[in-house]
Amino acid sequence: MENSSQIKANMNNLQINTKKMNELLEDLVEKYCKNSASIFFSVDEKKGVFFSVNPKLSSAAQMSFRLSADWDGIDACFGQGTISELSFGGKQFTKYTGVEELRQLCLSVVNGNFEETIWRHKEEILKVEGRFKIDNEIIRLNYTKLFFNPFLKKTKQYFKYISYKG
Repeated sequence: MENSSQIKANMNNLQINTKKMNELLEDLVEKYCKNSASIFFSVDEKKGVFFSVNPKLSSAAQMSFRLSADWDGIDACFGQGTISELSFGGKQFTKYTGVEELRQLCLSVVNGNFEETIWRHKEEILKVEGRFKIDNEIIRLNYTKLFFNPFLKKTKQYFKYISYKG
């Protein structure tokens, strides 16, 4: 069980990360997609702080994020199923670190340099491969459901998203 000083430290981290995330998204929308996207924000005391960036064009990819007091990072979802846990503290997928890495992934989506392939059984997502083009390099984020029957009939869908400005 966490002590009160640990809980306070976690809540302080959440406030700091919420501010970073808000600044990043507001800057992104203001500079790159001012009239072509909107930001939504909500708080659930048990689940965390939620942000979403919704493009006005249905052929552009949505971005959703969840911050939690439990750790110093963010759960990110791009498009219909490309998900990842990103750390504010270091680099994971690109040459960039922390918030700048998240900014680069978001810019790739906003500029239409993002695509994904999704394998489903009925409505259930079994596997996703998201591809972001950053600095002329393809960055892949993959997700595979841990336990599923490999003999299930699967459908494969490919999505190439357009930029937020069309």
